[in-house]
Amino acid sequence: MEQIIHLILKIAVTLIESGAEISRVEDSVSYMCRAYGAMATNTYATTAHVTVTVEMPDGALYTQTKRPKHISNNFDLLDRTNALVRRITAEAPSAEEIKTAIDALPKKKYPFYVIALAQGVISAAFCLFFGSRSATECLLAFLIGLALGFLGHLLDRMESNTLLKSFLLSFLASMLAFSVTRLGIISTPDYIIIGYIMNLIPGLGFTGAMRDLFVGDLFTGMLRILGALLLAASIAVGFVLTMVLFGGVA
Repeated sequence: MEQIIHLILKIAVTLIESGAEISRVEDSVSYMCRAYGAMATNTYATTAHVTVTVEMPDGALYTQTKRPKHISNNFDLLDRTNALVRRITAEAPSAEEIKTAIDALPKKKYPFYVIALAQGVISAAFCLFFGSRSATECLLAFLIGLALGFLGHLLDRMESNTLLKSFLLSFLASMLAFSVTRLGIISTPDYIIIGYIMNLIPGLGFTGAMRDLFVGDLFTGMLRILGALLLAASIAVGFVLTMVLFGGVA
């Protein structure tokens, strides 16, 4: 049973790392444990850790803890993991079958150049959306977004801190925008900076936090709000530091 619980916890962590609601993760763990005859299951999950205690009919108690690492929003992986949860609940497969199914879950990501290209397009689109009417500004926003998209991929491979990554990318984007303004290529850096920073804004993180609060997961909701606020603060610090260094734009 310990091996089964270990695998169930791996599934729970995958759900959290894919962006699942915490309440659904706890329910999923309970359903899977019951499929193997558990009399009672106590699950406590947050974005920081998952703990489950299982009581079996013979009185045996099992407690295990596992920690999620990289929280994201991977809805394809989330959907397939939910399908695995339903299968385990209905069929109670062996530990070996569960392990094989977990290993088969898709963990692929978009190619880094596709993400970089998307960041360039998003930067240019928001540059235009927020009021720029200059083709030069939109082109520069695209190029900055593209270049920093590649840098962001490099930082991800180095497993850099998320706050440090956001600060560095915000700082470099602002630095490049101020530099081309000082060179006289464009009249103001505002639209380029705003356009690129939209790639960094933790909108999904804040939305997920509000979702958790509304369903009663107060602790997890507060953790996610704190994470989103710290991320937003790191973005702002990167921009403000550039303004201090350049003394604004004359």
